[in-house]
Amino acid sequence: MPDRPCTAPRSFAVHRSRHGNRSARTNRRALLIGIGSLAALCALPLPSRAAADAELAAIAARPASRTQTQDALLNEWWKQGPNVSAEFVGRAREEALRDPRANEMMELYIQAAIAQGDTTRLERDLASLERAHPDDACFPYYRGLTLMPEEGTKAFQRALALDPDYAPALVAQAGLDLSAQEPALDQARTRLLQAARLDPGNYRTFYLLGQVYRRTGDEDSRLLALRRGVEIEPESPRPRQALLQALQEGASAAQKTGSIQTWAEETATFLEELAADVPGQSSLLYTAARVSMSTGARERSLADLDAALTAGFDDPISLESDGTFASLRQSGQLAPLVERARANRVTSEPALRAELRTERIDLEAPDFTLTRQGGGTVKLSELRGKVVILDFWATWCGPCRKALPVLQTYFENKPENVEVFCVNVFERDGGRSIESFWTQGKFPMPVLLGTNDTAEAYSVRSIPTLFVIGPDGKIGYRHQGFSPYLAEQLRWMSEDLLGL
Repeated sequence: MPDRPCTAPRSFAVHRSRHGNRSARTNRRALLIGIGSLAALCALPLPSRAAADAELAAIAARPASRTQTQDALLNEWWKQGPNVSAEFVGRAREEALRDPRANEMMELYIQAAIAQGDTTRLERDLASLERAHPDDACFPYYRGLTLMPEEGTKAFQRALALDPDYAPALVAQAGLDLSAQEPALDQARTRLLQAARLDPGNYRTFYLLGQVYRRTGDEDSRLLALRRGVEIEPESPRPRQALLQALQEGASAAQKTGSIQTWAEETATFLEELAADVPGQSSLLYTAARVSMSTGARERSLADLDAALTAGFDDPISLESDGTFASLRQSGQLAPLVERARANRVTSEPALRAELRTERIDLEAPDFTLTRQGGGTVKLSELRGKVVILDFWATWCGPCRKALPVLQTYFENKPENVEVFCVNVFERDGGRSIESFWTQGKFPMPVLLGTNDTAEAYSVRSIPTLFVIGPDGKIGYRHQGFSPYLAEQLRWMSEDLLGL
């Protein structure tokens, strides 16, 4: 999984940004089972675990199927978040206005437009829709998504006055109840349960229910709610991350009480069941294997690793370097599993490339003339006709340090028509340590001495941030944070921009 950048990227200027965020692959950490209280979710008794899942499935059925275009837009949003292009906002707007009562697409357009700063057109669209449909609850709800909490509450209340059973407004208002200085937990829970019954296919409802149950200490119901969120929308990072957090907290609690063995057994079972319910989630089985191995359940761990690889687990770097499997490495049992993961990676390459292409953007690269460490200057516009990779970094940045050797691997094997520059920014000592750092690391890539203006021109607010600029002088890809697969991804990006 990519490391968190050194400074937080800019967030949306909207209080509901917590509902839609950038994607990243889920952390592979230990997880915890929850038997769960169905009474909290659907006001029915809970006779057994199996019955709980069946009853909960009834209230949390998957949402109606989307069009291929809508699915592609949502997946792109989950991957890029606030870094989407103006072209993406245009596509989201077109799809949203095709049916403005379709909440999911309108919400996507609103968040994307705010992230891009395209608020003038957004406000004009929303005002026009609200004037044309004064008795429709969805339009004051949309307006509320663009406002600060106090004004947003008024807009959501107008929506609920028009339709007390309008589920999106119930969920939005519950979110504000939870974020208030003195959270109204009972009120939020009541709204969310009502929304779940009205619209059982909204993963956000269950995500927020998870927050409610966390604060009230009902861990069983918290885990059931978050599990349903993952089952409803397995591609969204938000419910997955919340579930992981809940299960990590459960691990800490189990360690304190000395019940780690029971915790591990129940956690592995939970993950195996969830993987069966959500096909294609091989990382769940990988995590189950880690959990089992952490308490010495070697055979179960091997069985889960085999199942993960059979399901397509394609992260050989994580598997090979994972300290949890040190004993398997020493016994020679890990090596053939790593080879299977590598084979899966090769098989997955066309799909991974296609997924990466959904992140392609089309923005004019700001020109610059920067001093080159060691002498000379580089003017970006003079490199037209080549792919240019810019890595914004600093000597003090941990993820930057991790990314440099991987970038070096790419640099030493790159095509002749690709240029790579490491643009140094945000140094805390005036740049005095750059030369010694570079010499000590024996990095062959050329260093450009960037400025705050350079970083601002490229909207760099966290590092490392890399840009891949096409032969036409336009930014084709932007990549934040460290990934062990950076060299592979840069090869795919540059080949895409070169038309190879």
